[in-house]
Amino acid sequence: MSATGIRLHAPAPGWSLDADIVVVGSGVAGLTAALRGAAAGLRTVVVTKARLDAGSTRW
Repeated sequence: MSATGIRLHAPAPGWSLDADIVVVGSGVAGLTAALRGAAAGLRTVVVTKARLDAGSTRW
């Protein structure tokens, strides 16, 4: 419990999977890391706040 006596609750997870690499963000650095991990045979997951092509990296 926090100092104010209010407990914060997180929602239950909506999905679960196993991965060797989890990349947060689909910018140029994140996608490069994901491609390199996948090329090395690692199970790679990209987590982003929008679609993979929604950021400014595509321009």
